[in-house]
Amino acid sequence: MTTDTIPSAAPQGYSALVLAEPAGVPVKGMVAGLLGGLIGSLVMIQFQDRWGARFELGDAGTGTAGELGGPSGRTEQDGIEHFASGIAQRMLGHDLDLESRSAAGQALKIAYGALAGGIYGATAEGAPEVTRGTGIPFGHAVWALADEVMGLEDATPNEGDGERRFPTGISSLLARFVYGVTTESVRRAVRSRL
Repeated sequence: MTTDTIPSAAPQGYSALVLAEPAGVPVKGMVAGLLGGLIGSLVMIQFQDRWGARFELGDAGTGTAGELGGPSGRTEQDGIEHFASGIAQRMLGHDLDLESRSAAGQALKIAYGALAGGIYGATAEGAPEVTRGTGIPFGHAVWALADEVMGLEDATPNEGDGERRFPTGISSLLARFVYGVTTESVRRAVRSRL
């Protein structure tokens, strides 16, 4: 901690001693956030694999794990695998087989979650208000952005009523919360030790 002196009502020649809070250290915050995002991504994937289908309330006969709703039947995992496959095709010059697509999709999820956690941790050092809500707003924003980048959040019209339904399944929403809370909990624990 550093000390600063400030003028006071004390007699001339005296000043009050004030302990100032240390400034945040973005590198330490980034390391804590990277680890938090990595673990948060792994926990989120496990949640989706084990519990996702139980929370899905899709249309009759279409409620499957990872489903984003709507008549298209497109799932979050399909979108991530397609995105990862596109990256691999550009880098390797050929398509991935089904097993490799799945692995690439999981790797992309983990890398993205860790990177987002690192940025979050570094930001939290200078603006601790971003940690409000125990990481839930952060987790939702991170994966909503991912859905938008991968084109998964495109609205599809509902048959007959003219309204637009946005594909956000219950399991997907809960998985975002799981990621955010886990990332924040790990970030906070690691940062307290650095």
